[in-house]
Order: sequence, then structure tokens, then C-alpha cells
Amino acid sequence: MRFTLGLFLALALFRVEAAELLSVTEVATIIDTDAAPLILDVRSEVEFSSGRVPGAVNIPFDQITARVSELEPYRNQALIVYCHSGRRADIAITSLEGLGFSRLLHMDGDYLGWQAAGLSEDK
Repeated sequence: MRFTLGLFLALALFRVEAAELLSVTEVATIIDTDAAPLILDVRSEVEFSSGRVPGAVNIPFDQITARVSELEPYRNQALIVYCHSGRRADIAITSLEGLGFSRLLHMDGDYLGWQAAGLSEDK
């Protein structure tokens, strides 16, 4: 059975949330520890350059599969994923799950939630 991109996106949008949700305040607290996991921003490069969660690494959601080698060192570690509002993070999480990553965390509220909480931006 061959999946089209549209069908894949539809399935990703309606999948059952498998990644654990972390609040923005939990993520802010984790960032301050020495054992902070990789924080993956899956927004576009333009969005990322205008503001991000401190320490985040940018790999746009539609480049996850092509750039998975950059994430290999973190395969068995927790990854915190976020985007602007949640849709692209869900798609990225689905892609990462399909690539064998299992310790995925989703920042609840995504970047909009980060901004709404008044947390400082790292530019």
C-alpha cells in the first residue's frame, strides 16, 4: 500500500498522542540542569532565527528523515520536541517514532506557550 504525503499528514494530525507532554515551566526548569536533554525545534529556519527556547537545535519537521543522522547520538536519550503551535511537532514525533526513537517528549503549548509564559528568548 502506498501512502501519499497528504494521507501521511492526515494520519499524523489524528494520531493518538504518544509522547509525554511537559509544561513550558518544566522545560525551563530542565534547561537549568546539567542533564538537560536535546531540545528539538522543528519550525522553519526563519522562525528559529527570530526566537527559540535556549539551547534548542533546529531541524525543520519536513527534514527529520533526511537529517536523522544528526540525531543518532540522541537515539537512546530523551528528546524534547516543539514547534510554533503543536501540529509540526506531532508530525516530527510521528516521524521520529517511525525511525525508532522512543523517548520523545512534547513541550505542551509549544513556542506560543513559551512566549505566553513570559520566558526569556535565546536569539
